[in-house]
Amino acid sequence: MRTLVKVVSLAVCLGEFLALVPAQDGVRSLAAAEAFLAKQRERFAAGIDGRGFRLSSDGQHLAWLAVADGKPMSASTDSRPLDLMLGDALGREPRAVRLAEAKWPDYAAFGPHWTADGKRVLVGYQVVDEDYRRTSCIDAVGLDGEVVSLVRRENETLVGLAVAPRGDWFLATFSTYHSDTRTETQSFFLYDGKGELRREQALGDAGGVAAFSPNASQLAFVSDHALFVGDVAAGAPDGLDIVPTDATIAAAPQWLADGKRFVVAAGGGVALAEVGAGVRRHWRERELGGRAHAVVLLPGEAIAAAVVEREVDGNVLEVLLGAGHAPKRTFADLVLLDLATGGLQRSKVTVHVLERGHHALPYLPRISELLAKYGR
Repeated sequence: MRTLVKVVSLAVCLGEFLALVPAQDGVRSLAAAEAFLAKQRERFAAGIDGRGFRLSSDGQHLAWLAVADGKPMSASTDSRPLDLMLGDALGREPRAVRLAEAKWPDYAAFGPHWTADGKRVLVGYQVVDEDYRRTSCIDAVGLDGEVVSLVRRENETLVGLAVAPRGDWFLATFSTYHSDTRTETQSFFLYDGKGELRREQALGDAGGVAAFSPNASQLAFVSDHALFVGDVAAGAPDGLDIVPTDATIAAAPQWLADGKRFVVAAGGGVALAEVGAGVRRHWRERELGGRAHAVVLLPGEAIAAAVVEREVDGNVLEVLLGAGHAPKRTFADLVLLDLATGGLQRSKVTVHVLERGHHALPYLPRISELLAKYGR
């Protein structure tokens, strides 16, 4: 589990990096993608600590999550309050907005997500009190630091948060544990910008994450078992004809600008799906060279980068030191996918995933550090 979370964190970092790349930097080929990934970017040069870096739609403000003393978010910081940081486009002179004062903030935080007008940030997080009661929270924070509580759900775990790119609609997925049957069920809830519940749908034991299409008319939801897509204003989404998603889902679907297609990591592979047409391309685990945990579109939307977990056997020295029981070494690779032709190639960008401590929270270099290594 620790390795899985660390591999997933690389996908998160990649998504954060690409969110800050100017739109004109289009990548149209696998060769151009490799050159693009070797570049260093100014916005990350300062080495800001935190996670969830998101640029506002007008490009003027940067928001991210951090613990109160500015150290990296990890299990060793559980007793420190959780802050939302709001700075200029380069993250300079940030304002710290306190989100959680609880003794044990749960850093399975979601967001931050900017609303369409670029004036508010939505963030989801969990707090646990001294009696181990869990409360899932969703707040809206203004540029002036004012915090408005939108959603509070006790004894439920927030497992996903998506915000519509137009308007302030947002979708939250919650998990509920039933102690009498020792089972866990999940549901998603669609809210308007004021936090008023507009739609609810039970998912059974199928957890997952969602993403709105660019015009916010469609919603793609991928669960542990299936992929759904449907009109936001309608009832239950229709199922898509797609391979079963038998692996834990790591990241939300990534919509293309046309609002008709999206890419998603599912069942260890990657699928390019189209609304009303099902799967158009499918890269399977054996083709990728490992299990895909997430996929992110590169600027230009012709190429996608999949985060793939690859394991190799330990070397002779490791076998000797481990008395014949050397563990496999795990690497997180970026595999480049050509959405038009179906071609793929493993990028030079890779990182050795190390086990650190006994915690299940991520520890991987941010994508900026990874890019700097290959950009020398």
